[in-house]
Formats: sequence, structure tokens, C-alpha cells
Amino acid sequence: VLSRLAGHDLDALRKAAAFGLGRLSDGGAETLITLLEDPKSMVRLEAARALVSRPTPEAANALIRRLAVERSLAVQEQLIFALGKTGSAHGIDAIAPYQKAQIKPKYMQQRIRSAAQKALAELKSAR
Repeated sequence: VLSRLAGHDLDALRKAAAFGLGRLSDGGAETLITLLEDPKSMVRLEAARALVSRPTPEAANALIRRLAVERSLAVQEQLIFALGKTGSAHGIDAIAPYQKAQIKPKYMQQRIRSAAQKALAELKSAR
């Protein structure tokens, strides 16, 4: 049911599907990875949040790919956080530039840099 809702026309239902899939103990990773490409940032944010509970190489690669093109600062922050939870060494190279990112508004710069520092610390301790 949740996977079908992920393809619904209503943004709120796709977001709810991502939320629900994140609460399941297994399954749904492919759908969540697909939702990282959703046109709505609120859906991408929820998909990234849900992938925290799926620390697989496929999820890490999808998070890295999305981070490279993501324009929403809130989604970038969540992608960085989620990457830190994956344990993937590949995430280090993707996250490192965000430690010194020049971003406006200033409060988001601080949030992104902080997320990057925490995620990098997690990834390095997982090695």
C-alpha cells in the first residue's frame, strides 16, 4: 500500500508514504531511493530521513547522488545526516566540502556545516 502511495499525484501522500516506509523494519528501500528524486523537497526530505534506518550501500550511493544535485538546504542537511548514519566511506568525500560551505542565509550555513562535521565524525569512527 505504501509503495503505491509513493506514486500518487498528491505531494502529501507521497510524503506520508516515505514517512510510513521509514517506520517499517524492512523493505521499501527501493521506493525510498526513488522518492529522493521527487520534484517536491518535502518528499525528498522525508525519503532521506527514512533512509537513515536503511544503512545499505545502495542507500548510501543514492544519498550521495542526490546530495550532488540537491538545491534545497533543508534537504541537503538531511542528506548529510543520513549519509553519516550509513557507515559508507564513500560518504566522506561527498560530505567533506560541506564543512566549509559558503551558504546564505547564515543560519543554514551553520546548520549544514554542523551536520557535515557530525556526519564525518560518525563515518570516520565507523571505519
